[in-house]
Amino acid sequence: MTTGKDALNLPPGPKGKPFFGSMLEAQDDPIGFFVRAFQQYGDAVRVRVGPRQTIFLVSHPDYVKQVLVDNAQNYLKPHNPPGKLLGKGLFPSEGEFWRQQRRLIQPAFHPERMAALVPTMVDSVNKMLERWEARTHSGEVFDIANDMTRLSLSIVGRGVFTEDMVEDQPEILEACQEIVRMQNIRRKWWMVYLIAALRLRTKRRKRFRAGIATLDTAVYAAIAKRRQNPTAHPDMLGQMMAARDPKTGEGMSDEQLRDECVNLFFAGHETTAVALAWTYHLLSQHPEVEQRMRDEIAAAIGDKPPQLQDLPKLRYITAVFEEVLRLYPPAWVLSRKAKEQDKLGPYDVPAGTIMMMMQPVVHKHPAFWEAPEKFMPERFLPENAGKRPRHAYFPFGAGQRLCIGSNMALMQSTVALTMMLQRFKVNVVPGQTVVPDPVVTLRSRDGLRVSVSPAPGTSGPRQAASAR
Repeated sequence: MTTGKDALNLPPGPKGKPFFGSMLEAQDDPIGFFVRAFQQYGDAVRVRVGPRQTIFLVSHPDYVKQVLVDNAQNYLKPHNPPGKLLGKGLFPSEGEFWRQQRRLIQPAFHPERMAALVPTMVDSVNKMLERWEARTHSGEVFDIANDMTRLSLSIVGRGVFTEDMVEDQPEILEACQEIVRMQNIRRKWWMVYLIAALRLRTKRRKRFRAGIATLDTAVYAAIAKRRQNPTAHPDMLGQMMAARDPKTGEGMSDEQLRDECVNLFFAGHETTAVALAWTYHLLSQHPEVEQRMRDEIAAAIGDKPPQLQDLPKLRYITAVFEEVLRLYPPAWVLSRKAKEQDKLGPYDVPAGTIMMMMQPVVHKHPAFWEAPEKFMPERFLPENAGKRPRHAYFPFGAGQRLCIGSNMALMQSTVALTMMLQRFKVNVVPGQTVVPDPVVTLRSRDGLRVSVSPAPGTSGPRQAASAR
């Protein structure tokens, strides 16, 4: 569409309502609205939200590549003031400060460091499976999403601090759960503005702040303890404390260390936890996939816990998780703001435009995915990797802001799924309605209720002993 005023060639899109544009419809059902917009208007859609703001939904892999990789310097994260939780950590930061922090933190994610975490992952999974053992006798029904969150918090927390703060300190687990619940509350747009404008201190906000205060106390205590003996633990906190700016020789302040630890703690656990829960939703519908996973485990390692050298043998397990990330991407949308005017294919991008890249749209683009709605893990086996454009799939982002913990997430998921399948059969309770809820992450609105029983061919307690 060419505007007479500016002679710009802008993408087509819905007209929307006066003043609000398409804001109300997009907020009520964001994924459904943008999927329909893509189907009606194509790979670039112009959407007006409110009286002044314009969004471009970009869904072609080439467009995604231009925004996130080729011309990333022109597309910055939309500005958000530092929040109480993440502060000035890596996730919300931008510009030169972000680049400096990324350089300082990157060594903590060196492949050798990630490899050293595999025994920690195995131990954290075993602790969870010990709780599952009791459930096989009681027949208890529980929300597996909660267990996956607790597991992932434990693993990431031990990677950052060495100590298992989540398992060893109940108040930390409770605080983290409250923070996650608060982050994933769905609110109407007017509630957000009203609470912010009036600075309302609702009961939920008070619990949220109390949770952050509890977490801060524990994190600052860990930093203070580490200052006294900085070489005692070669974990992520230790790596970050040892890092020095090459220009100034200065390290991070306690406040910055706190922000980075909390960023790694929360941003690092959520993607894996949410995707593991969705995995069991899909496996309940595709028993043949679950059987193939069990066959691979039996052939590769039997009933032994996975070790680092075993992970390449469990390629189908990893492919299943990658396919889950395609169908139910936890980090379901990325947005960037154009700093200066740009050209995207045939279209002009005015400065100030919000560029939205929505994985539930791109990951099911019919031009690049065969049977895009179908659960087909074999898409991600090595022999099929080159059959699609690279940026048709970006569950961890792309370019310079590719998620720093993406390899850790894939390792953790492979270890966890392998050990769960070795010892247990997860039985999804029939008849429940599972609805994706696109809040901070793409969670199931009401969780996923399951029970557990011994895995086929095992006797429960004896299998648990051999796994340890």
